[in-house]
Amino acid sequence: MSPLNLASPLTPRRLKRLPLALLLAGSASWTHSYAAESEASAPVPAGKPAANSSQLETVTVTTRRREESSQDVPTPMSVVSGQNLETQRVYRIQDLQQLVPSVNVAYMHARQSSVSIRGLGNNPASDGLEGSVGLYIDNVYLGRPGMAVFDLMDIEQLEVLRGPQGTLFGKNTTAGVINISTRAPTFTPERSIETSVGEDGYFQTKGTISGPLNDQLAGRFSAYRTRSDGDIKNEYDGHDLNGGSR
Repeated sequence: MSPLNLASPLTPRRLKRLPLALLLAGSASWTHSYAAESEASAPVPAGKPAANSSQLETVTVTTRRREESSQDVPTPMSVVSGQNLETQRVYRIQDLQQLVPSVNVAYMHARQSSVSIRGLGNNPASDGLEGSVGLYIDNVYLGRPGMAVFDLMDIEQLEVLRGPQGTLFGKNTTAGVINISTRAPTFTPERSIETSVGEDGYFQTKGTISGPLNDQLAGRFSAYRTRSDGDIKNEYDGHDLNGGSR
């Protein structure tokens, strides 16, 4: 049978051949789709790993005052490990917005600073307004955002919880919570010291020591000092702004 050219004018003879041609084309298309679906759903033999398979590590959080997997907590959150903070060179609360979405930190100095989540926070120009984002360090509440003006040193994990958290974290957490956990003491001796030098007079030194105090008690001590001259120069008196020491 000669091939059917649908571009040519339809004649009575061609109209009789048209249903047969459409039936054959539909049958071929269905056979191709069924074969592709069967191939995609074919089981992987036992003992043979699937292609491009990857396994995510379990993230353990303490957002409900107990250790559990983040997958079991019905709260939108972002978890940043201490290793990630060190890799990204994030050492201050005001730099946290580079890693965590929907978090904004307005910092002028310790008195005029605020933390907001999803656009909800407080007015940094008024000392009488308490923040809507609770700041916790090892389950210790910080009453003002200015109390968190320090370097994030020796941090184990940082959790950002979005939404009201008043059931477990108390009042003034209507926008969310930033929960910071420091590294625990270890019975294996640890010692480290690090010095960083940068532009605008930036200089930082920090050190950590951890180890056993006796057979059943271990301790950890961390200290740092950071100073910088600032990145804005006052042309009137020649002083540098946005600098200081911690």
